[in-house]
Amino acid sequence: MNGDDRDGPPAMNPSALSWSALRVTVVAALSTALGAICLGSTFQTGSWFVPSCIGIVLVVGACELTRRTAVSAVFVPVAGLAALTVYLVLRYARGEATLGLFPDLSAIQRLAEMVRTGNRDISRFAAPIEVSPEIELMTIGGIGLVALAVDTLAVTMRRATLAGIPLLLLYSVPAAVAPGGVSWQAFTLGGGGYLALLLVESRDRVSRWGRPLRFSDRTEWDDSETAPLAQVGRRVGVAALGLALVVPAVLPDIGTGVWGTSGFGVGRGHGVGSRVAVVNPIIDLGKDLRQASDRPVIRYTGAATYLRLVSLDQFDGATWQPRRLRVPKDQTVDKGMPKPPGLTRDISQRRLKYDIKVLGLDQRWLPLPFPAKKVSIDGRWVYDKATFNVFSTNSSSREKRYQVTSLNVAPTADQLRAAPSPSTSMTRYLAVPLDLPPVVQSTALTITKRAGTDFDRALTLQNWLRDPTIFTYSVNAPAAVGNGNGSTALAAFLRARAGYCVHFASAMAVMARTLGIPARVAVGFTSGTRDKDGGYIVGLHDAHSWPELYFEGTGWVAFEPTPAVRTGNPPAYAARDNGPVPGVGAVPTTGPS
Repeated sequence: MNGDDRDGPPAMNPSALSWSALRVTVVAALSTALGAICLGSTFQTGSWFVPSCIGIVLVVGACELTRRTAVSAVFVPVAGLAALTVYLVLRYARGEATLGLFPDLSAIQRLAEMVRTGNRDISRFAAPIEVSPEIELMTIGGIGLVALAVDTLAVTMRRATLAGIPLLLLYSVPAAVAPGGVSWQAFTLGGGGYLALLLVESRDRVSRWGRPLRFSDRTEWDDSETAPLAQVGRRVGVAALGLALVVPAVLPDIGTGVWGTSGFGVGRGHGVGSRVAVVNPIIDLGKDLRQASDRPVIRYTGAATYLRLVSLDQFDGATWQPRRLRVPKDQTVDKGMPKPPGLTRDISQRRLKYDIKVLGLDQRWLPLPFPAKKVSIDGRWVYDKATFNVFSTNSSSREKRYQVTSLNVAPTADQLRAAPSPSTSMTRYLAVPLDLPPVVQSTALTITKRAGTDFDRALTLQNWLRDPTIFTYSVNAPAAVGNGNGSTALAAFLRARAGYCVHFASAMAVMARTLGIPARVAVGFTSGTRDKDGGYIVGLHDAHSWPELYFEGTGWVAFEPTPAVRTGNPPAYAARDNGPVPGVGAVPTTGPS
């Protein structure tokens, strides 16, 4: 028998083996890209996808090139990781890299800083989240690492079944945090990519033993794969994918409360009645005022105005805080906002326009003049009809630029003095804790005993607190007063008669409530400093707090009890000459002034 008549398959062509291995590499990269589609529901836009695909190609390409050299297989994932690192540095830290290309310590530190910022945003905001550069960096990096793991397992180690573990991460993240989970279309694509990887890798494994033998009337070697086991494998895979799509649709829905997450944490802002856990900026206000550097946080053009972040309407004796909100997801500021509560056409009002640029201020509350009518801004920012607080559950105010149309409401002192008693709907704005120190109400009653109307009582409280012969403004409040704005700190403030804006605003709001005047506390910024271009620069030291009191027919009205050394003149309707200011001799003192 000569060599041409030997029994057994012919030797495989090395080029055929090379193509077979390359096919597994390509399908491994494709399965990662298809799996990454599942992440789409966690982001507001798809701007992350193409850069992520580029990262996949670079990682897998570096691994494949390294495999084709004589180096050890251990260095294959190292090459892929190096390619991913260089890509991230070029995209996000080129200015810090050596020659703008090679990663060095400063470039790595820059990436680490961005990752920390991205982690903070992820922990604060609910999906779908805005794709900031920091979030994009983390997404590309994460998908690149998944691609590296899939390539290492499926191609280098030839364990395609294990490659499903890193691919599962691309599904589990949106399934856990996205409002609607993973769509069936995305799941089908991701699952199909994994099945394709299994089939191609199995075919490559078989091909290394030779071409499959086909038994027929003619004994010959055939490239076609018709083995019953392969057919069964494909059918099982397709059936499993189909069941994964159908079974969840027919199972009863399980609420998130089963897992102990219902009603707490950051709301996802999807659907009518989504609950939002809010952040209270009044807690850090004193710290901001004491910062050594008065760094700019906002620039705006338009008339000088206070910029309000949030209105705090609940006082529990420990602090002022915003109430929990249930806001429909389509109640967005870009569609326009309704008439403010209580405001009638009898009150002078005119529209003003502003262009606002937020700099380093990282808040989920949007700084706005009150009351705003419409805000043109990127992203989904919703508002609460009762407080006109504007916020986002998946974005930050940092680096936002937007245009605002607002109302300049200008009541007269006589109109406020003639306001009828507030409606019963305002009752919750009168609540004070049961353990409120008696000195708070007794002082309010004594100070305002000569005032005849709610407006006169409010004006008297304001002017008493602003009197420099009685109160001292200081960001370093006495130890007894501290940084608090609760009942104990309030009583201590009335005794020490020294503090900063939080103490003055809280004192007037609580005392107003004890007098039957609905009140709340606003947190934001004063108007800032005019710049050479005619706009205004708002710095960290412009952080401020002030009370808002409700008057039927006008709605919520801002007062300014913080001394003039900090704030300048109060609003025109609240000027000192709009009403009598009783003497302070009758005010009881409980300690040294």
